[in-house]
Amino acid sequence: MVQLDFSSTGTVPEGGVPDMTRLTILNEEVINKNLKERYVKDHIYTYTGSILVAVNPYKAIDIYSQVTQPYSQKITVAKPNTGVDRN
Repeated sequence: MVQLDFSSTGTVPEGGVPDMTRLTILNEEVINKNLKERYVKDHIYTYTGSILVAVNPYKAIDIYSQVTQPYSQKITVAKPNTGVDRN
């Protein structure tokens, strides 16, 4: 695997920026540096204007628990209503 050195490129604030249109220099090296800064902090989603850039974290990140928790309950299936009373 190739290791990239971002030390000599444009500046990116610590932790990166959530929208890369806020960066003063926007080239491949600065984009990669910003994505790396955010990846380290488990921020896998980054915008470039209206474009969403998603980086695969290759690990489980608990960022959806609040959204998916209501749906994690056991789903019960109702018996079909056939119109016949079997009581």
